[in-house]
Amino acid sequence: MSTIALGIATSTSGDFIYFSYPSEVTLGYSAVFETIFENAGNLNVSVGIQIHVKDSSLNTVASFYDDNSTLGILDTRNFSATWTPTATGTYWVIVNASYNSSVEPKTAEQNASFNVVSGEVEPVIVTPGFGAPFRTTIYNLTLEYPEAVFLTQGESSIIPVYATNDGNTDLHDLLLSLALEDIEWEIQPENISVLPENSTAIFYISVSAPSDILSEDYTLNFTLKSDEIRKSGQIIITVYTIELCSEVEQAINNYESLIDRVTAEIEKAVSEGRNASSTLEYLLNAKEELELAKKSYELNDCGDAKLHLELVKENLKEVASELAKSIKPRIRFVVIQTWWIIGIILLIIGLVSLFMLIAKRRKRVKRKEKDEDSDEFSKLKQKWRPGSLRKRTI
Repeated sequence: MSTIALGIATSTSGDFIYFSYPSEVTLGYSAVFETIFENAGNLNVSVGIQIHVKDSSLNTVASFYDDNSTLGILDTRNFSATWTPTATGTYWVIVNASYNSSVEPKTAEQNASFNVVSGEVEPVIVTPGFGAPFRTTIYNLTLEYPEAVFLTQGESSIIPVYATNDGNTDLHDLLLSLALEDIEWEIQPENISVLPENSTAIFYISVSAPSDILSEDYTLNFTLKSDEIRKSGQIIITVYTIELCSEVEQAINNYESLIDRVTAEIEKAVSEGRNASSTLEYLLNAKEELELAKKSYELNDCGDAKLHLELVKENLKEVASELAKSIKPRIRFVVIQTWWIIGIILLIIGLVSLFMLIAKRRKRVKRKEKDEDSDEFSKLKQKWRPGSLRKRTI
């Protein structure tokens, strides 16, 4: 008779039983990733969970690590991470768990793709509390910019971003930031301290395409933030190869349009009483250099024309800087509503009338008391007039 030994085979097994991620994230907001890992084997395991965010080229842009923990049979481990994107595009989120027992190490992995898109932030409305003036504060910012820009290899250009404060209060500490790969860039001015209501500020993004850059589309994502509100935008820069004279012709047309717009902004600043005189010299220099570029172009000296266009760009950058300095906060006067004024006047009239009535009554009482005293005195005077006394005969 033989003995049969019965036993349960050991196994190390585990997997993610829950994986949550957003399909789309708006730039400026956060994405939340949540996972639950379960030990599905019949041995205790030590597990460490990781969450990685990768861009469309599978370059890691963020990583999150959970502490190692020991899970019993059918035990679960939760892990979550929050990530805020800085650029639009397609991304991958990859979750993996490294777990092991005394038998063997293993891994479990899941992944998914999601999109980051640009979006407009709704105007922020602040309602005052009890006792405040009856006025609702609205923060709003409108951006105007070209959605497509064309560059040639080795070319540089200026991209204007017009920011208009459409709210009813000042915006403070405006800062323009951007993300752009493979193309050199510079922002002028770097920041603006205050932008009054119904005013427009201009930010210039100077971009330069290297001479060896690939001919394709490049995405420029930017965000304009103030203490009160933020707005984002996206510009597609197309780099291609073109003959030098055609490049100069295109740049001349672009700068003519830009100078017209800048001239209008300076005239508006002067009409608002702002000191924009420091911008005039740079604007005149830009116009002069543009005329020289036109003459060189007409003479087919496109190389010289391009040099003059570089000077146009530098002078326009100075115009942007000086125009930003001319922006000053406006003094706001609180207008009292008409019915408040009427109420205050009626209150004052009522108080004066009351005081006059009290004073008149007091005067009447004093006069009456005086008349009564006078009557008593007259009676006594008549009663004790001379000769009215008679001798009494005893």
